[in-house]
Amino acid sequence: VYIDINGIFYVTLLTGIIWFSIWFHALRPEKPLSALLLSICAFFLGIFSVTLTLFCIHIQENIYQFNMGDSIIQGLLYFILGVGLREEFFKALVFLILVPILIKRNNPIEWLIIPGMVGLGFAAEENLNYFLSNIEAVGGRFLTANFLHVGLTALVGESICYYFYNRSKGPEHLISTFSMAVILHGVYDAFIVVNGLNQVPFVFILVLIFIAFQFFGRLKLLRNNQIEPISLSTHFIFGLTVLFMAAFIY
Repeated sequence: VYIDINGIFYVTLLTGIIWFSIWFHALRPEKPLSALLLSICAFFLGIFSVTLTLFCIHIQENIYQFNMGDSIIQGLLYFILGVGLREEFFKALVFLILVPILIKRNNPIEWLIIPGMVGLGFAAEENLNYFLSNIEAVGGRFLTANFLHVGLTALVGESICYYFYNRSKGPEHLISTFSMAVILHGVYDAFIVVNGLNQVPFVFILVLIFIAFQFFGRLKLLRNNQIEPISLSTHFIFGLTVLFMAAFIY
């Protein structure tokens, strides 16, 4: 299959810009410049977390021979305890760098959106790998994995911030949120890739719907109802439409 590297770069760049603009709109910061710098920093931390993840893949798959295998059970365990665990762990790990700053700023909506930017950086780097590995089957994964990473990393990052802000409540919420993210991530991938499970692809759509309810439920509670010239819903729908058309045409 012929692969146009320049085309891939521009499509992934467009994807990153559109998602970044949507989540920055959701943040609606009172101090735009500092929030923008934090968001950009989080985005590049997410890109860096891919390097850590690749190193972990080398150890798991080449040294310890922890692979997907041929059975459904082994495939499901691989994507939960392998893919889901390592990706969510390293995204959360690099996000810890920003936690002291976010705690000091004490703006709960940033505790949700800024870690989401880490997830977006990871997804942007991963998008390149999707196109370069199997361009014929990239469409659905390319369009949905961005939100998967943003939503899960946002929820985990928010729980990390609340833990460090109020340690008297213990780590139970953080542990349960992280465990949920790992399982959901693994199930999403398994029902796309694993033979047998991919015969019921609606499951990964249910995973995305659940993440959307969790993420936007938190966003609704944290975001004020101030009237905007362009609503976040309009921005979101328009952005997804442009992404779908770009990926479809490419």
